[in-house]
Amino acid sequence: MCSAAVEARLKPCPARGKQGGELVKREGAQFPCGVQCRACGWTTDFVKLPSIAVKLWNEAQRKTK
Repeated sequence: MCSAAVEARLKPCPARGKQGGELVKREGAQFPCGVQCRACGWTTDFVKLPSIAVKLWNEAQRKTK
């Protein structure tokens, strides 16, 4: 995890609308932080800062048919 305090600000999943987003960290990567939905697997791009990953997640638009 990158930061539990940052994770508390996550909106519902942009893909499915469920509460299930969590910050994930790839150790040793140039861009280690991303947000992934535990329910469906939808993931943001990986970036350097947890706050940017949360911003990408919260600003992603839910796709409607």
